[in-house]
Amino acid sequence: MLRLFRTNQLLFGVVLVFYAALLHSVTFVASTAPIAGNFGVLGYWLQQWATEYPPLYFKITTLLLLFGQAFALNFLVAEYRLLGTTNLFPGVFLILISSALPAFLSLTPLHLANICLLIALWQLMSIYKTASSADRIFNIGFWIGIASLFYFSYGVFILLGIVGLNIMRAFEIKERMMVVVGFFIPYLLLGTYHFWNDDFDWFIQQQFGNSFGFLSFRLSPTWDTYIGLGLFAIMISLCVVSANSFLFKTQIQIQKKFNLLFWTLLIAGLSLFFQNSIGIEHLLILVLPLSVFISITFTRLRPQLAETIHTILLAAVLIYQYKDIVFAH
Repeated sequence: MLRLFRTNQLLFGVVLVFYAALLHSVTFVASTAPIAGNFGVLGYWLQQWATEYPPLYFKITTLLLLFGQAFALNFLVAEYRLLGTTNLFPGVFLILISSALPAFLSLTPLHLANICLLIALWQLMSIYKTASSADRIFNIGFWIGIASLFYFSYGVFILLGIVGLNIMRAFEIKERMMVVVGFFIPYLLLGTYHFWNDDFDWFIQQQFGNSFGFLSFRLSPTWDTYIGLGLFAIMISLCVVSANSFLFKTQIQIQKKFNLLFWTLLIAGLSLFFQNSIGIEHLLILVLPLSVFISITFTRLRPQLAETIHTILLAAVLIYQYKDIVFAH
């Protein structure tokens, strides 16, 4: 199946919706519910919407959000030539990783937060050697701010905006201020809306009181938890071990963009110190950089070997998803 996605025709990426549908097919034959948790104000609104409509609505929404991330990631990677060639592997592995655990299949604000983070990364990568970038620099903070309104701890990526400016451009204090101002504008707008509607106290409580926590976990000692933590530990370890190979014989501008992705992984770890009631779905915060790095690894493998490994991984994920249905009968 992987050979279908070796094409350099990015618009062919629409077929990723069928790949996503395959990996989410179990949700249409088994009962699932939106993930409950301590989310930001926009995340709370999303959860409320999901509970007011039939389950089919949020299942399709989850599928489309995942497809949208994959489709956009393919264009970002192709635009900045991060693979050295053009294929659809980044989107493929984003969908595969984001569907690897049963908890990932439910509607969660992290999917929307990841879309916002992806836009912020795109803006960051676009400012390299660009003379007039005030709007893009502002947008970096703006989209990170919106992401944190879905899932509070995405606010740590304001550090990515500041570090990213150090990587991509010469130091200018006013540009750092643009990122910070952009970050707070969504809070100002949404806070004003709630103040106008006389529920500002609720806004503060939901966004900060309910969402902030220090090393606050709700992980249960189950196989899903152990497998999820182990899987992501392996992927992160592979990325760290392969770091030099990613940077070897690549242009300076591409190295800078890889550094942005490594910083994304590192800063994501800081989210553990700010998020309340962390569940296994929190691992989705790592999906964007991991998808790019793993797609590079598979691009460099011999096609037959890459096909075999992908088939094994795909089969393993599907078997794991359907295990409860099969054994129940």
